[in-house]
Amino acid sequence: MKAAIYSRVSTHDKGQDLTLQSDELKAYCQRQDWEVVEYQDETSGAKASRPGLDRLIQDARLHRFDVLVVWKLDRLFRSMIDCVTTLDNLSRWGVRFVSLQDGLEIDPVAQSPLQRFQVQLFASLAELERGMIRERVQAGMDHARSKGAVLGRPRNVIDAAQVKALRKRGASWSEVSKRLGQTVGTCRRALERYEQAQVQWQ
Repeated sequence: MKAAIYSRVSTHDKGQDLTLQSDELKAYCQRQDWEVVEYQDETSGAKASRPGLDRLIQDARLHRFDVLVVWKLDRLFRSMIDCVTTLDNLSRWGVRFVSLQDGLEIDPVAQSPLQRFQVQLFASLAELERGMIRERVQAGMDHARSKGAVLGRPRNVIDAAQVKALRKRGASWSEVSKRLGQTVGTCRRALERYEQAQVQWQ
């Protein structure tokens, strides 16, 4: 049998490593004597694209593997609806599903009502856990703001007049960027804002 393993971490989740999931998934598949094909994603937000998952779904539809193994349901699914819909599709395509940490295994040939109930239960719990984490993070940010903390990425400080002077001397955008230690885009935007301000004061 050929097994697909899928692992995912969020770039917001500090200390997480894809290998922590993939090593355990590979070890499980080796014990079952399954051939492994691997899919991975590192995402930066709840709505970020997941090219690894997109390839996995396409390959599942084409039946390029027999079983999908994940570390936990919330590594694969964003919501209960997403979970139930995807698992229904996998069953329709004849792909077996295993979630190690949840102790869940779904056989597309003999899926029982109990298995369907387990899927919905675990997906609901995963969705609840994500919601509680978001609430705790937001509460922490609100508390920090109330204490006067400034959150978010610090703004770049750049001398737009210096950008203009360098450009007038014939420096390329790449040269300006290196000279000021900023990206080309930051330098361009700084100059645009500077010139717009000059026009307004004329």
